[in-house]
Formats: sequence, C-alpha cells, structure tokens
Amino acid sequence: MSSRAVSVFFSYSHKDEKLRNELAKHLRTLKRSGIISDWHDRKILPGDEWDHQIKEHLNAAQIILLLISSDFIDSDYCHDVEIDRAMERHQAGEARVIPVILRPCLWEITPLGKLQALPKNGTPVTDLGVWRNLDNAFLNIAQGVHAAAISFSEQPAPTFNIKGAGKGLESKQTVENDAKAQYRERVKEYLIDRELTTFHEIRLGILQKQLKLPDAEAQRIVSEELAPIEQAKETYRDALSRLIEAGHKPSEKETRQGLAQIQQELGITQAEVTAIEQPILAAAEYQFEVMGSERGIDYTRLRDLLKAGAWQDADKETYEVMIRAVGKKSGGYFTKDELLNFPCQDLLTIDRLWVKYSNGRFGFSVQKKIYVDCGATLNGEFPGNTIWRKFSDLVGWRIEGKWVGYSSLTFDTSAPSGHLPGKNVVVWVVWVLFYRIQTCKV
Repeated sequence: MSSRAVSVFFSYSHKDEKLRNELAKHLRTLKRSGIISDWHDRKILPGDEWDHQIKEHLNAAQIILLLISSDFIDSDYCHDVEIDRAMERHQAGEARVIPVILRPCLWEITPLGKLQALPKNGTPVTDLGVWRNLDNAFLNIAQGVHAAAISFSEQPAPTFNIKGAGKGLESKQTVENDAKAQYRERVKEYLIDRELTTFHEIRLGILQKQLKLPDAEAQRIVSEELAPIEQAKETYRDALSRLIEAGHKPSEKETRQGLAQIQQELGITQAEVTAIEQPILAAAEYQFEVMGSERGIDYTRLRDLLKAGAWQDADKETYEVMIRAVGKKSGGYFTKDELLNFPCQDLLTIDRLWVKYSNGRFGFSVQKKIYVDCGATLNGEFPGNTIWRKFSDLVGWRIEGKWVGYSSLTFDTSAPSGHLPGKNVVVWVVWVLFYRIQTCKV
C-alpha cells in the first residue's frame, strides 16, 4: 500500500453542513491513520479565490464524495461545476466518484444514477427506519470510503512508455517529483520545531512559486508531514479525556505521572501538552471542583453564585444546602450531633467552593485556621468567651465589642478574612463544625 494518504474531496450543499460534519467525524479515524486526507470549501482561507481553490482541489482529489440531497441537486454550482468535472475525471479513470445519499431526492435519473452509492443500497442517511440512527448510516459510509481508499492506494503508479513521448513525459515527471521532494524536505526542516510559524508559511509560499508546485500538491505535502504530529496530539487528547471520564483527577500525582509517560512516548512538547489540556481542563473544571454529595445535594447554584461574587445569596444558599444535607427543611436548626456527623463529602464541597471563588479569603477551613490561631482546641466544645470573642473580632462578627447583625455583615471581598460564610449559618455551634472539618481532613 502507498504510504501517502488518498485525497478526498467533499462536494455538498451548505444546507447539509451538519451532516457533512458528522460524516467527517466518522472519517477521522482514516485521517489519523494516514489513509486519507480530506478537503472541503470551509478550509478556504480569507483572501483566497474560492472558485479557484475549489476547482484546484477537485482536480487533485482521488476520491470525490458527492453528498446528495435535494439542495445539492438544486445548486447550479454543484451541478454545473462540481458534478460535471467530477464525472469527467471519473470516466477518465483519474478519480473515483462516490455519491453519498444524505436525504431522499430523485437522484437516480441523474448521471450519478449509474454509480454505486453509499450508504448501502443508496438508502438515505436520514432514513432512520432503515438505519435506526445516523451513526449506523455514517459507519456504513466510512467503511465504504475505507475500502475505496485502500483500493485506490494499491493501484500501481502510472508508467510512461508511450512511443515517441516517453522520454519527455518521464523528464517532466522527474522534474515534478524533484520539486515535490524539495518542498517536502523544507517542510520537514521547519517542522523540527513541531509547528509551522507564519514566517515558515511565507517562506514555503515563496518556495512553492519558485518550484511551480500546485496549491493542492503543496497542501497535501504539508498535511502528510503534519499528520504524525497531529495524530500524536490527538492521542494525548483522547488519553486525557478518557482519564477524566474514568474519574482520574488531572491534579493527582499518579495521573500526572501517567500523563508524563504518555507525553514522552508520543514525543510531544510541553507547549503542546499545555495547549491540549487547557480547554479540556476548563470544560472538566466543574466535575473536579464540586466533589459531589453523599446526600444527593446539587451544589450548582452555590457554585454559580460564588463564581458571580453574589456573596450574600451564596451565604444563604450555603445554609439551604447544609440544612438539606442533614435531612431537614428550610428554617430548621442544626444540632451538635448533626454537625458532628455532617457528611464529609458535602462539607468539603462547600468549603472548597468558598475558598476557590474568594481566592482563599472565605470558607470554613479559613475560619478554622483563624479559630486555632486564637488558641482554640479542635475538640467540638465551646472554647470559652475569651477565645470566642477574639475569633469573632478577627473575622468581623464583632466590632468594638459589639456583635454585628446579619444585615450589617460585609458581603464583598473587602471583608476580613474568614468573614464568610456568615454567622447565621451555624454560629451557635460553629466550633463543632470546625472540629468536623478537621476530622474530614481538609
């Protein structure tokens, strides 16, 4: 089999773009394996002449997928330009045209009707009575494209032995091959740094013009040389996603060590790892900052309030989730025993959310440290008036010897450290909560 990817061209109506995207996902395995490369008009760069780009890639493609629907047939451009040229190349043996039937339409009476279509029996992708779901239909198409690509790539390279013209053709072919080889070597040279910078792209553009290399051929070479790098990055991306889905926290030492080994085996750089991890970890942030609940409590609202800096609403929500966690309704009171046995997972979730979104200013663990610094012992018992008043003075629950009412608390980050969650939550036995936090190993 040839080591070069078979080029695939998508011809489609933009009204079918969602279906084209789904098909592209199913073909991605073939791309990652280096079996195919693909192109469609959404890859045209700003400033490029779109008609020229489409025709150039259509003329260079080895497999042409015509994504058939009523909108595709209705498109004058698809019919007059892409279908006509595709059929010319198909009949000349230069490319293989495969109709892909997306939606029901009268396509059989067109020139495409004589071609073997995908999916099986030309049954439209959207006919869920046959396919049950889109994935089954697209899998059948992907299998067909795979078979076509393998067949195409196994065809022997053309030879030039026509009498009277052989030497000229061979010479022209040699020049073309030399140009491709020179361009490929330059791409490899630049990719030592694992990416093509803007300066690289400019210099490659100059070289391409000097070598008179077609745009499609230059793009194919770049795609082939980038493929191993992109495949390695995609493998790392998949590995990280699988670890997160399996419940492994990226911050844990064991997870980081495993990822470091994968990084080394794939040969990707730390900069690439950072670029890969940032969006994935951002998307998974909520999963690992909210540890969950032993009592089925939903902490989404608390998290969102804290993230928005709505401190008073978050303070009230803290009471609401805590009272539910001990099995009581809003308006109820906490007992000492209830706090001594407060579910650890819930307590850690509440505290970590407060600490994170206040940048370490608020939270039960912050209050606990101040409490201990005041000379208190974490035994679940009232520490005495002296220590309690000292603690309350430091967190701003007392000012100049007078207790502050709840409505007079400071609900912003200018408040003293440990000021929130506010004293209305569990102030009457808060020392018990500090003891419980300690036993939960915050």
